[in-house]
Amino acid sequence: MIGKDDADIKRKTWLCVFICCGVFWLAVAAVIYWLFI
Repeated sequence: MIGKDDADIKRKTWLCVFICCGVFWLAVAAVIYWLFI
C-alpha cells in the first residue's frame, strides 16, 4: 500500500529530474548553437 505522501514525493522527484534534464539539454543546445554560429 503506497501512501498519498509517497506518491506525491515520487511525482515531485520525477518533476525535478525532468526539469533538470530539460535545462541541461537546453544549455547543451545553446552551447552547440553558439559554437556553430
